[in-house]
Amino acid sequence: MVMNTGPEPEVTIAMKTSEEESTASVKLNVDDTLKFRHALEKLGTRYKFLRMIAEGGFGRIFLAEDTVLGREIVIKSLKEDHLPLPEDVQKFIAEAKLGAQLAHPSIVPLYSLNSDSTDGLHLSMQFINGITLKEHLKQCQEKLAHTPTTSKIYRREMQQRLEVFLKVCEAIDYSHSKGIAHCDLKPENIMLGEHGEVYVMDWGIACPIGTNRKGHLYGTPAYTAPETFQDGSTTPQTDVFALGMILHGIVSLRNPVSGGSVQETVSKIRMGDFEPPVPIDEKLHVSPALQAIIEKARAVDPADRYATAQELADDVRHYLFNEEVSALPDTPLQKLLRFTSRHRYATLLLLAAILCTCAMIAFYSEHRLRRVSAQINVETMRRIRSQKTTDQLASQIDHQLSDFRGKLHGLATGLSIANNSLLTSQELPEVYLLDSFAPNAPNPPQDLIPSPFYAEQISIENPSFQKPETMTMEQLRKEVFPLLETRSQALTMLWDGLTESKNFSLKELEHQYSEEEPLLRRITVLLFNGITMRYPGMHEAPSTQAELQGDWFRRKQLRMGEPYPWTPPYTDTSERSVVACWTALKDDQGVAYGQVGFELSFGKLVSSLMGYVEKDEFQSVCILVDYEGNVLFSTKVRNNYLAPQDMPLLAWLSRFRLSKIPQFLDRLSNDTLVRVTIAAIPQSNWSLIVLAPPALHDAADDQADEWERQSIEQDIRYEREFLSR
Repeated sequence: MVMNTGPEPEVTIAMKTSEEESTASVKLNVDDTLKFRHALEKLGTRYKFLRMIAEGGFGRIFLAEDTVLGREIVIKSLKEDHLPLPEDVQKFIAEAKLGAQLAHPSIVPLYSLNSDSTDGLHLSMQFINGITLKEHLKQCQEKLAHTPTTSKIYRREMQQRLEVFLKVCEAIDYSHSKGIAHCDLKPENIMLGEHGEVYVMDWGIACPIGTNRKGHLYGTPAYTAPETFQDGSTTPQTDVFALGMILHGIVSLRNPVSGGSVQETVSKIRMGDFEPPVPIDEKLHVSPALQAIIEKARAVDPADRYATAQELADDVRHYLFNEEVSALPDTPLQKLLRFTSRHRYATLLLLAAILCTCAMIAFYSEHRLRRVSAQINVETMRRIRSQKTTDQLASQIDHQLSDFRGKLHGLATGLSIANNSLLTSQELPEVYLLDSFAPNAPNPPQDLIPSPFYAEQISIENPSFQKPETMTMEQLRKEVFPLLETRSQALTMLWDGLTESKNFSLKELEHQYSEEEPLLRRITVLLFNGITMRYPGMHEAPSTQAELQGDWFRRKQLRMGEPYPWTPPYTDTSERSVVACWTALKDDQGVAYGQVGFELSFGKLVSSLMGYVEKDEFQSVCILVDYEGNVLFSTKVRNNYLAPQDMPLLAWLSRFRLSKIPQFLDRLSNDTLVRVTIAAIPQSNWSLIVLAPPALHDAADDQADEWERQSIEQDIRYEREFLSR
């Protein structure tokens, strides 16, 4: 296959894999006989070709349809003139076996190896709808050229690209763990999906680590390690070099090496004459730590590079989290400054310990110093764990609210589109008013099922309707026809409120509603002409138009003119506590003609809080409060060691908002000392407060926190050396 790096000339560096070369993890032995090809499943029995996507010297790429599963796939076919060549057939089958055995989220799944009536060879794999990293970097170049930017914005955009790079490193480290080197890493072979997916593509010339490829090379010289040109060796550092060159392009948006010819490019690679890792715009700045990471990754001598792709990824992560990187170790002063900026509370404790140590150095032994260090270390671990747990619990609730808010806007869009479409069916749908769901109704829906989570029997497929008294049923059917066009979309959202499974079926949805309380309890569509539609359909006391409208408009009159989308908890018609979110329905002129709203089960929403306190045997207390400090939900208190009146919730919230301190110790009016950690839930303007005994997390995981302990102990040693001078 042929690769290129934009303006650079192409060169072919071919790799030939011996049948005897294999690894303990991946089996690459190849059977290229006609008998083997005859035994393969025939392509035409399952796949339908749609169109050709690309063609190269070795094969063709087609977009096809899997007629069994109804999905679009990609088929790579070996060209007819290569079928008589055993070497090409072996290479093609080896690529198939390699792709089938590398199971990683950033490696494209291979579905099958097939033949056809002419003994051809075809690979079927997942269809990736996206662009290559090279195209993405080119877009970033064009944006930078036409739109002035600042170093802060440039770093933020670069950090997003570095997240992509980390996924590539993880995929390559995985392949190395299987004993396989990619050997052709470059931006063209990295695909970015529409939803944040990252895939490492084109494993056609991958080979076992240790393969000697001297004299049998192809590829793009700008991303080929110097030792490959010299002795043809293949090691993990071969791919690490290519990753370093890719990282250079991600950071600087420039080609890693320039050359007017293949020979010049190869010469510069061997000498290490690379382009500096600085942005095209000289006014922008790249951190010295990140430049050091790039230079270490693409060092000419393999011994000077990172030993593994994982080590490279770890250093990039350290950079992203503003931590020390191994490519540019911190000075003692930098270590101290970094520590103080990241651990403000621990820093205060550390300074206090240092002052005490200085005052009592003549009276206390080395054992005392070690004891102080251990106490600081334990407290640091305790604070980290407490805040991390609270942030995760709050984030989980906020994510659910945000997710369903997005789905609500999607449903509103679908309803507006259906409302603005022309009526295409002559047969009006069957609709059911609230009375049709009553226990003794003469003609109820046929799909009514009991559910322990609703007061009455419910219908999943058939919503309940309310209409003005003056409106006839014939008029109602005409008016609600566009609403029922979105029935499948509404049912899908009800399904999403129960399970993350993609295997949706109406029967399974009904079964789930009888077994599990749904997170999405109700979907309500309110039209200003007096029509109301609600999923699931059930018998209940009718709500007036004024009640629903008034409730919706009241929700918009929140403080400071900035309404939060989710309401406080209230009780629905089945006596369940719910929270709601509403959005407007607009016609093609932008005029609102109604609203659509979701009601989520409040108990289901906060179930993660109950799970957390049960896991730690009710030693912690989780309290969900609104902006004014009113308690919306609270877990049980073990042994009543905390009474509600002893909790100054509003004072804690004020301290959190004014000082931005999410964690502190406080002594309550009953003389109980508690650790208070707070996290915001932006979607609803709530806050999560977690109370725990100060020493709850003393049983730290020593192995997981060893690096943190070592860092603290090292800082103490440096301070001690400094004070003893």
